[in-house]
Amino acid sequence: VMATARATSRGQQIWVDAKQKKDFGLFRSSLEEIVQLRREEATILQKPNRTRYDSLLDQYEEGADSAQVAMVFAEL
Repeated sequence: VMATARATSRGQQIWVDAKQKKDFGLFRSSLEEIVQLRREEATILQKPNRTRYDSLLDQYEEGADSAQVAMVFAEL
């Protein structure tokens, strides 16, 4: 949790700078670190018979799964 908080805080500052300079390559390593940390979190939170994504999704929409999300986007 602490590593994710630090990485996202640093990443947000770098994102602002990268956006201003129109050089999104500056943000690449921060984004890679954040994605890796979220993957680790998903692995830790993964529940039986659920994908890592679905386990993370529970934080925002408990009981929802990627199939339901796909159906919502398919309707758009």
